[in-house]
Amino acid sequence: MAKSSDAADKALLSFVSNKNFEDATSSEFKALTNKVSVEQDEDGNFTSESLDNVKSHLKKELGEEVTDDVAVRYGYESADAMIKAFASKMVDAEEAWKDVGLPGDLNDKMGDWSKNLSLGTSKALKDQIEQMNLGPLGE
Repeated sequence: MAKSSDAADKALLSFVSNKNFEDATSSEFKALTNKVSVEQDEDGNFTSESLDNVKSHLKKELGEEVTDDVAVRYGYESADAMIKAFASKMVDAEEAWKDVGLPGDLNDKMGDWSKNLSLGTSKALKDQIEQMNLGPLGE
């Protein structure tokens, strides 16, 4: 359990440091999504339950209530802006991880080390492979 918590903490650190999850690995981000989830309604707005979950998670992990003063320390205009940014960046990262798959069986050939790549590195690697236009792997 502690290992999952450590991984989730690293994902949270990515958000706190960069205002996104680009530095989080897939396992770190997955550990975070196992602790806090965000849902959107049919109009794309976050549900109040999701925002409450984010607020509660941030309070627990930061060790203090997310107030406007706390949010300003982290570079946000208000507590509401920080909570919504966290939820929005979680959705963005989840979509990015879905989109970052590599062509053919390259993921299998890369082995376990590829699971330790950050989201930002994984996106850059995918972009480089696409630019190289390798075609089907092994041909």
